[in-house]
Amino acid sequence: MLKVNPQSMSLPDPLQFLIRYPNQSRSLHAYCIGTPKSGTHSLAAMLKNYRSSHEPEWQNLIDLIGQEHLRRLHYETDDYLITNQKYISYFKIRDRRLNLEFEASHLLGPFVQILVKAFPRAKFILTLRDCYSWIDSMINDELNMETQGLRVYWRKAYDYYFFSENHTYSPKESVLKYQGLYPLSAYIQYWKRHNETIIQGIPAEQLLILKTHEINNSTDRIADYLGILESQISTENKHAYPSKGKHHVLKQIPQTYLLEKVQYEAGELMKTYFPDSQGDHLYD
Repeated sequence: MLKVNPQSMSLPDPLQFLIRYPNQSRSLHAYCIGTPKSGTHSLAAMLKNYRSSHEPEWQNLIDLIGQEHLRRLHYETDDYLITNQKYISYFKIRDRRLNLEFEASHLLGPFVQILVKAFPRAKFILTLRDCYSWIDSMINDELNMETQGLRVYWRKAYDYYFFSENHTYSPKESVLKYQGLYPLSAYIQYWKRHNETIIQGIPAEQLLILKTHEINNSTDRIADYLGILESQISTENKHAYPSKGKHHVLKQIPQTYLLEKVQYEAGELMKTYFPDSQGDHLYD
């Protein structure tokens, strides 16, 4: 794998947009960095009484994570991101400009170590969904975006997330190839990598882990963790971005095969947080 010269990296200009909330103090400074389809949209909606945003400047971040050099660096050495002042400076300037109190975006996942280093007092929430229902929801979302003409915009990010150079389609998952989706291992390994990176990369006192199915009943935990009044958390639209259509793709993959793949690729993480989940609801 080629080495990348740090001086050659091209970052988006963090000053190219107008300041959203100039000269306003913060009541809190927090991020929600779960995977796609894990509840990040819902968390942003629940914190709407604060300066909250879901995936602000998503195109900028997609361009950033889609760069070939960053993709290579992610698989070559994680320490590089921790010590790279270029990224730290970028996110500090971006933060001052946006001046948000709560930002929810899976696109920040590759930069979590940068954010922890840049903002040592910030708080983080990981929305964690079980691997089986997450894959199903992710596939549904990809296919729905295809029909809406949106998938092309996210392809660069997903190519990074589901890096497929070393993955292949087995005959039992040929439906994924036919539908233009990624191999099963690519989804599972991303789910494991993203969540473990957050859990292991953020100090325990700065991290709240919320299981997706518990979000609606966790306003007290969220308020206590963020140091805000529970009454300030909106409950009007807790499920802010429901799936627009279900395609039942996983039903066309044998359940025993799916179980074996998840157990092999991400068994320990599933055992820790979802010991009873076997994806049975996907095959009803």
